[in-house]
Amino acid sequence: MFFSSSSTESQIQNVTLSQIEKFFTKLYEEHNIFIDISTSFPTVIGFDYESFKSKIMNIVSPNDTVLLDYQNDFVIVNINGNIIKFGATQIQDPIEPLSMSHLNIGIITSKKEFEHTKKYFQYHKANLFLVEDISDLVVYDIKYLLMPLDKEQYLKFARENNIHTMFLSRVTTKDFSYVAMPLLPTKVMELLKYLDEYANDKAKVLIIEDNPTIRWVLTQYLQKQDFIVHTANNGQDGLDMFRRDNFNLIFVDVTLPIVDGYETIEQIISIMQKSKKVPIIALTDTQQTVSGVDGYLQKPIDEGELNLLLNTILQKQIHVIINTKKLFKMVFIKKVLALFDVYNITYYYNSSNIRLNNRYRNIIVSDEEIEFDQIVDITDVFEGSRTLVKII
Repeated sequence: MFFSSSSTESQIQNVTLSQIEKFFTKLYEEHNIFIDISTSFPTVIGFDYESFKSKIMNIVSPNDTVLLDYQNDFVIVNINGNIIKFGATQIQDPIEPLSMSHLNIGIITSKKEFEHTKKYFQYHKANLFLVEDISDLVVYDIKYLLMPLDKEQYLKFARENNIHTMFLSRVTTKDFSYVAMPLLPTKVMELLKYLDEYANDKAKVLIIEDNPTIRWVLTQYLQKQDFIVHTANNGQDGLDMFRRDNFNLIFVDVTLPIVDGYETIEQIISIMQKSKKVPIIALTDTQQTVSGVDGYLQKPIDEGELNLLLNTILQKQIHVIINTKKLFKMVFIKKVLALFDVYNITYYYNSSNIRLNNRYRNIIVSDEEIEFDQIVDITDVFEGSRTLVKII
């Protein structure tokens, strides 16, 4: 059946994708209606929204599937083969895809809901797997599990295996996060950003190495040490990955195809001049000298040597977060920042949203309940443990 709707200028309004999602979410929750919004749908669109909602409410029935798309200046609604078209104008482009290929996410849900949801994760390059058995969590190396409340056996397994769990429900719980169904475009984007931030509490390593055995040995060791590992088998792919993502440590083989290791290292150093400094470890077959690197690891890989090198390299990195609700006294600012400059320390000012990486030594400085004398001898602890000083 085919329906067509025309709009007058007075009826047209600019509507966000989030507003449309809220409307469909209500239908999902109240009438069990499945929603499928195209990833090409604009984030802001101008059309007759009131007529759009009214028309859908008059046609839709419980358990229906609603497909929503935008093509050739029309919003197209397909409800079980019944098509409704609304003249529309794209105000803003669709959501830009994220690069989340490092996220393996399990979801416990119906196969029907899984098929509707999977494409949103694929659009952002994240890997979504339907979990029907506990063994799936291991097979797919799933670290993030989306699940309903009535799956206690999965919940127990997730706790035991350090799997970050999110409930598919509008409930609050002090132990786990939650996200409301259905998972529509903007919700998936917010969810992936949250999971990526959660993942980034761990140090992220890039290995650029064409030898698959060396890549495998390094990856296995680093993952056991709780690093997130990305790999490339040639210099060009490694450079592309470095430009797209933020890494805490880079391993580069000096003999690489396409772009050789020396040129790869030079380009990485050049890129870093405009951003933060990331340590580089050169992978060599013999004792070679490579300009600009922070350490060397000779092949074949020796785990003892690798562990010592990691401890040395990462201990050198100190990140400081300064959180203030009021301005520091000028004398305090000058003294602290002077120390940071001497020790080549990265610091963030008024950036409470930056999350500390527990593989680095970190300083948290706050002006709440703090006296100036407390930091006079701060240099004495700079050579100490991973967590140098917390003045909170």
